[in-house]
Amino acid sequence: MQSQADIYTLNSGDLDEEITRLNTQHVLFDDVMNNELLPPHITAELSSNPSPKICEIATGTGIWLSAIAKTLPASAELVGLDFDTTKFPPKSQLPVNVELKFNDMYEAQPEELQEKFDVVHLRFIAMASRKGQGIALVKNLLTLVKPGGWFIWGELTENIPHVQPPIDAWSRYLQLAHKFGLQQGRDVELPQALPHYLKSAGCVDVDYKVYYAMSLLYGPKGADIIKRSQNELLMAVNILVDGILAKGGVDGLRTKAEGIDIITQTKRDLRGDVKVNTNIFRCYGRKPL
Repeated sequence: MQSQADIYTLNSGDLDEEITRLNTQHVLFDDVMNNELLPPHITAELSSNPSPKICEIATGTGIWLSAIAKTLPASAELVGLDFDTTKFPPKSQLPVNVELKFNDMYEAQPEELQEKFDVVHLRFIAMASRKGQGIALVKNLLTLVKPGGWFIWGELTENIPHVQPPIDAWSRYLQLAHKFGLQQGRDVELPQALPHYLKSAGCVDVDYKVYYAMSLLYGPKGADIIKRSQNELLMAVNILVDGILAKGGVDGLRTKAEGIDIITQTKRDLRGDVKVNTNIFRCYGRKPL
């Protein structure tokens, strides 16, 4: 079976640039999600827990854990797991109750972590997803959740954001990325299949919410949401294209020249009032008692 590293296409660029992208992405997406780090009813439930335990899968730089640590008591225990440890910040830059560790989400989870956490949080792993493994992945990660605890999985409503009005170069990239995903054996059913995955894995009280980035246009953060969304996409363009090329490419995107053409044209056209629809689908369910 392919490893996460075999499928994942966001590890081929400059490390510092990818760390920056992940951290700015968190801030942008946090605003898109109304600064709800967790669904409000789960946040309310945790508020009565003097020592909540939360695990984040595919934690990246650990920025989400660092953010939620500010909302929880110092006695909270926060663990971040990822197959790529190169983006972990030094421990001195993390809250004292945050610990980051190596982990492969597709492998059996360590015994010492099983049924330990009140919440297991997973988001934006579409680039490392495997076709036909969605239900099995949820079942595997549910082993980390206490009976009665919550499992949460968030993804973009499209694996890659669409822009409005369409941009020719980016539309071409979307078609190529879809073909590449099929070629790599990636799960192209995300995120619409998430409720099915959670229910089939045994979760109860399954529900979801969709957050629309451009709805921020009508609130206090609307002044810069278009520019921020554009900048986030532009940071991703180089890394996405390089990642596909590094893994052999796909017809239409096999050479550096073809990649440069897509990058250059996208940067040229992504300006003004062009809207990047970075909408987020977040699904959650409870592990039965």
